[in-house]
Amino acid sequence: MITRLIVALAFTGMLLSAGAGRASAQTDYAGNINSCSDLGAGYVDASALVTVTANDGTYLSYTATAAVVGVIKGGDNYRVYPAMTAGVALHAPLNGGGNVPAISHYLFCSVPGGEEPPVEDCTTDPALPECEEEPTCETDPTLCEEPVDEEPTCETDPTLCEEPTGEEPTNEEVVTTLPDAGAGPLQGSGILTSLIATLLALTSLATGLRLRTQPNR
Repeated sequence: MITRLIVALAFTGMLLSAGAGRASAQTDYAGNINSCSDLGAGYVDASALVTVTANDGTYLSYTATAAVVGVIKGGDNYRVYPAMTAGVALHAPLNGGGNVPAISHYLFCSVPGGEEPPVEDCTTDPALPECEEEPTCETDPTLCEEPVDEEPTCETDPTLCEEPTGEEPTNEEVVTTLPDAGAGPLQGSGILTSLIATLLALTSLATGLRLRTQPNR
């Protein structure tokens, strides 16, 4: 145990002096991993770029000609270290007893071109469905325009601009109501005859009355 501690301290000193990435910047996962493709699309084996400088079965150190991701499997879990050109005292996650387990296997992986595949988000691909924004007053000012009450025009009310037809009214449109002249002898020319007869009777009556009132000669 003391020997392993001394080795770990020595590896840490090498890491600091070499300016490599810190071994504590890592992520632990449960389960097993057997290939670089298990890390995600685009990852390939990069062991050809790596030189293992120390490995005592529990801690591992390496240098590489390009930044690589180190994966150390031990016990029931594995640890993924970020891409670095050198690593010192890399090891698997602690086991249930709080101890560093022995290394069962390890991987060195990278993405061709030296960059990890970009994550598709609204910055890299604004056309994604989740990146479509609801229109606002700033993007579409017509949404916030107040309605204006306008006078009706020929466009809004075509009946305002209809030309008069100039047609004569028909019998159905204009109905002339004549006064009721009654029936029998008073209808039509009978009215005039009745009036004349009435005047003659009145004249005869007046003449008779005048003769009766004159004294005898």
